[in-house]
Amino acid sequence: MSLKKYLSTKFNWDVSGLAAYVDEQREDLIVKSVTEARTLQYVSIQQGIKGSQELKLMDDSIVYQDGDCTMTPDGDTVFTDRAIAVETLGYMKSFCQKDLDGFWTQLGLRPGAMAEDKTLPFEAQIISYLLQLHSFELDKLIWKGNKATGSGNLSKMNGFRQFLTVANGCVNLNDNSVASISASNAFDVFYNCFINTPANVAEANDFICFTGRENFNFLTKNLVDDNLFHYNPANIGDLNELILPGTNMRIVKVNGLNGLDNIYTGRASQFVFGTDLSSDFENFDLWYSQDDDVIYLRSKFRAGVQVPFLSQIGVWNGTSSPN
Repeated sequence: MSLKKYLSTKFNWDVSGLAAYVDEQREDLIVKSVTEARTLQYVSIQQGIKGSQELKLMDDSIVYQDGDCTMTPDGDTVFTDRAIAVETLGYMKSFCQKDLDGFWTQLGLRPGAMAEDKTLPFEAQIISYLLQLHSFELDKLIWKGNKATGSGNLSKMNGFRQFLTVANGCVNLNDNSVASISASNAFDVFYNCFINTPANVAEANDFICFTGRENFNFLTKNLVDDNLFHYNPANIGDLNELILPGTNMRIVKVNGLNGLDNIYTGRASQFVFGTDLSSDFENFDLWYSQDDDVIYLRSKFRAGVQVPFLSQIGVWNGTSSPN
């Protein structure tokens, strides 16, 4: 047998004794997707509230008279207030580096048995992800929070939906008693919301309409089907708001209303979010505790919502859906 033939028959790769290779040396983390929170980009934020504070309200009127010497004072300037209360909330986590030993996660540990305890592995990715989760959970709390009947995070604060009701004095936008919204009636529903919103609100520069993802998708489908919607290619990737054709009503998709058919109209400046410092939402403490050999992360903030005039907020809810 020639040497060439011997090499080809005796020295081929033999990998039958190896398990399938899995590359666990890369330190890139892929995190679960988090829906973006948007509400705080649109509403009014009032800072400096530690417990409860009054929103200072004023109303007035103009009474025209004949412009002669018989004119008399008429019309009162009325001052009132409406309380906005905030809850002190927070979250805290602990990390024990020993739990990472023996898995691919040990790639993030620093060299040295003591040194590894004092640094949080994958710190940038973990902090970024937690802040995204915090933002999303807060967005849901702003709208769906209910201290009386909510569960989990939603039990910590009363959100807009808890008190913005027709029974409490808001404007009923569903005056024709539509049972539910769909891709075939969404334009009519939103247009009805527009025409039923008080004129002084609908003509304001900051007139806005809030709704969830499902309603927003119904509307865009309805507009496209009726050839009432024009896509700007530059905006296809960020379609989170639109102007309802034939109106000045800016409709904003907020993820705190996902899963609900609720629609709210009003002035953006009169949806008030109260807090102590808006920067608290991105602030946290991160420290190593030698007492129990773990790293702690803690964040605290204050949050609450209110509107100054219930009669200037419009509410739509399908008659077949819970309020």
